[in-house]
Amino acid sequence: MSYAELLISNQLCFLVYRLHLAISAHYRPLLRRFGLTYGQYLAMLALWEHRKLPVGELCRVLGARHRHGLPPAETPGDGRACEARSEKG
Repeated sequence: MSYAELLISNQLCFLVYRLHLAISAHYRPLLRRFGLTYGQYLAMLALWEHRKLPVGELCRVLGARHRHGLPPAETPGDGRACEARSEKG
């Protein structure tokens, strides 16, 4: 590899990392109202879309290698998102 190819600004992984930070920063204030992390939001979207989804299948949909790659099952904060969901039925 040449010197130019090794510069951080030329690394695809760095660009993807910066994009991840930008997306997370965009969603963070919106999700804070519901006490959710971005990972938990993605899990909830997958469960909403597929209705009934075993954990293994949820891992596959989210691209997680194993169950430990899933966001925590407990909702952080005061659990308002769970309450809102249960009220709607």
